[in-house]
Amino acid sequence: MWKDADKPDQSQTLLIDSPNVQASDLTEQEKKDLYAMPTITKKEIRQMNSYFKPYIFYHKTGKNETECFCTACNRSYTAYSTLHHKTMEICPYCHTTATAAAAGYSQKDKTETINFVIFKKHRTKDIVYAICLNAGKRYNGDYRNWYNKIRIYGNDFFRQPDLECDLIKMYVFKPGECNVYRRQYTYYGNKIEWIYTKVKKKIPQAFSATKYKPADKIVLNRELLLKTHLKYYAKALPFTTSEHLVEWLNLCSLYPIAEIAVKSKSETIQRIVLNKICYDMSHRDIVNWKAKKPKEFLKISLNELRDFEKSATRTYSLNTLEVYAQHKKKGEKLSFDICQFEVVLKESSLFNLIKNYIDIKKLWEYRRRQQKNKTWRGERTYLDYLHHAQMCGYDLTQKNILYPRDIQQAHDDAVANWQIVKAEEQKKEAEKEALKYGYPERYEKLCKKYAFEYGDLMIVVPRSASEIIDEGRILQHCVGGYASRHIQGRTTILFLRHISEPDKPYYTIEVDEKEKHIVQCHGFMNEWKSKKADEVKAFEKEFAKFIKNPKKYKAERKSEEQCRKSA
Repeated sequence: MWKDADKPDQSQTLLIDSPNVQASDLTEQEKKDLYAMPTITKKEIRQMNSYFKPYIFYHKTGKNETECFCTACNRSYTAYSTLHHKTMEICPYCHTTATAAAAGYSQKDKTETINFVIFKKHRTKDIVYAICLNAGKRYNGDYRNWYNKIRIYGNDFFRQPDLECDLIKMYVFKPGECNVYRRQYTYYGNKIEWIYTKVKKKIPQAFSATKYKPADKIVLNRELLLKTHLKYYAKALPFTTSEHLVEWLNLCSLYPIAEIAVKSKSETIQRIVLNKICYDMSHRDIVNWKAKKPKEFLKISLNELRDFEKSATRTYSLNTLEVYAQHKKKGEKLSFDICQFEVVLKESSLFNLIKNYIDIKKLWEYRRRQQKNKTWRGERTYLDYLHHAQMCGYDLTQKNILYPRDIQQAHDDAVANWQIVKAEEQKKEAEKEALKYGYPERYEKLCKKYAFEYGDLMIVVPRSASEIIDEGRILQHCVGGYASRHIQGRTTILFLRHISEPDKPYYTIEVDEKEKHIVQCHGFMNEWKSKKADEVKAFEKEFAKFIKNPKKYKAERKSEEQCRKSA
């Protein structure tokens, strides 16, 4: 039979063990605070148990008898009816509607864990403890066996299906002070000992959480706070931090100004507090956490804060406030709209390259004029224009270059000029590379090897890498990137031209000299909007035969011509 909750159970008295502080670097007072930590009561254990999904495990013992065990109240009883798997049953003791499950089998799919925060109060002193537990229930094993043991922390307990609790952190709140401890295990000889160490981070998370979704937690004994020095902090809890009660109390204990500041009901202040609690973002340029008066908390006046909240419409509004505070510190007074515009510019990686040329006030006025003329296409276009202008060697100190009349036209011209400059640089590098790899000699060999004509088309060998780059630019395909490989002899690029126009780009061919076949043959834009010409297809077919075996192909062509003449 299963054990009942009324019987003595060792596991329910050892949920929170006595701390071992021998190996901890704690002060004597901190050790006393730890030793005075209240234990978890059976009432609180039942409360935690009520949050788990209830099950009634059953085992048929007779023809009309079924032995049952309810996980909601941990009691066993005998049912004089047949139970069925996954049906809903009602416990006669606690009257809980639970899911029936056959006992004696592994129930891994029913394993469940929940995070709990339990508030406890010192017996005599005004000290509040927040015990952060990770509680779980495992339904593995055969519950019909009274001696079914599992090993927890090196000790044997009759734990199933009782709670298995792991203490994650413990907060100790005193007036004007908060210490956070973490429980860790260490080895003394062959035995595992649990020690408590102090968390150095001022406002640590109670449980591990992702950046975007905090770990869910259930709070017990919250009403206890109303009888302690934390009652004002608990009442002033911002609505955005309701699931971060422990961290909020920690923040207020270290910086009491936070409780006073959030009473202003400013969304900006609440966002600052939430960032401090969840992500440890202090926003030092905006606020003074050690302030004693509300007007000293924000480094701007309340009127400025109201103006800011009216203009802030983007998610990075706190960054805008930081930029405003930085300019104010320098003696520069900018509007919040201009500061928000600066934040948008800083989001681009190009901003750092040209920030020395920009005056944010003048740029703001220039942007306003461009928007009025309907030529402004966004901050990205302007930054991209300055970046290309800088690479082309423009003098950005000149006003007409820094603030052109039509930004879109200036951007297009700068990009076009940069492409020309880049093409010239590529040509110079290609000429150096050609001399390095002895391309002039290879050029003569390729001309002899691939001297081929068919119909109105012929093969032309590129004289240099710059010709390949120009071919790719005119035909708008990617052969320009093959120039270096062609010069080095790693591939072979050939031009397909009309015999009447040998200098006009028509199609481009890549040949694999080792395998002796055509890799690819493409014309304008890789024939994206057109089909390959029939004359090109016919030429490809004949040229493929030629490069496979030039002597055989020439002999066949010669015999065909002789047959034609004789006919």
